[in-house]
Amino acid sequence: MTFSQINYFLTLAACLNYTEAATKLFISQSALSRSIASLEKELDVKLLIRNYHSVELTKAGKILYREMNEIMENIDEVLNRVTEADKKTGSFTIGVLDGQSVASSVLYGLNKMADIYPTVKLELRRLRHSEFVAGIRKGQIDLAQTIISENTVLDEVLEKMIIGREPYYLTARANLPLWEEEQGLAMLNNTTLLVQRDISPDVPDITRTVKGACPNVKIEYTQDEGTRSLWLESGLGATICNQNHIFLASKTRPLKWVRIPELGIASIALIWNRNNCSPLLDAFLKIVSDSEKLMKESINGFTSCDSESDMLLR
Repeated sequence: MTFSQINYFLTLAACLNYTEAATKLFISQSALSRSIASLEKELDVKLLIRNYHSVELTKAGKILYREMNEIMENIDEVLNRVTEADKKTGSFTIGVLDGQSVASSVLYGLNKMADIYPTVKLELRRLRHSEFVAGIRKGQIDLAQTIISENTVLDEVLEKMIIGREPYYLTARANLPLWEEEQGLAMLNNTTLLVQRDISPDVPDITRTVKGACPNVKIEYTQDEGTRSLWLESGLGATICNQNHIFLASKTRPLKWVRIPELGIASIALIWNRNNCSPLLDAFLKIVSDSEKLMKESINGFTSCDSESDMLLR
């Protein structure tokens, strides 16, 4: 079975007309007929029912058409990646967990990529955790920024790079009674905790910890981030988020927040498919890694200079 035979069969199966298919393929009808007959002989199965005016697919032909169509689409995608591999052209897509702000190192990486590779189409998409895991598996997105806890176990095909660590915060409308006693998780007793379904792999850990500490808490699951935000600002409950979350980004919203030490530290992570061989992915990860190192060196240098200044003043 050759690629030509497969292409001829798929074209004919789509048209169900020898004349039209031959015209699209720029070959004669007799050449098309010989190719299909050769394919049927090789597979030892009837693929087409030939009538005087029409062509129909047999049951075997329908199966071959459906399965081969999907295979050829995957092959085309692989070939496109191969041809782009040395060019550093094409597209590069990053998924960002719904509700999260884009990390500064990711923004830096995108700006740097735009300068270095102006022909590359850079794209950001806001997605739920399950959506970008599926997208990474299928090659629809190259990289994702998400939040994971210390106990999160990633899918075996995924790799990760930690680009930041932040504490968890209890967030709610400023006028709710729960703020009368700031006692960590105990504040959530007799309160509704708003949790978005399928938003992040750290959610199960958070809800288990909250239920253990607050037996009287009510867990309310929202369908999307917009609903959780609306309920939160309406005072219908409280939520748990980290500092990178958009809930904490604006001082103009009627919200208040307090750190919850019992929940530990959240990690901001970049995740990707370990089978993704795109040089654009390697380039982006290197830019982000270098920016993280530069930031740490700057902080260490500033701390060192500050210490020397203190010594001189003394």
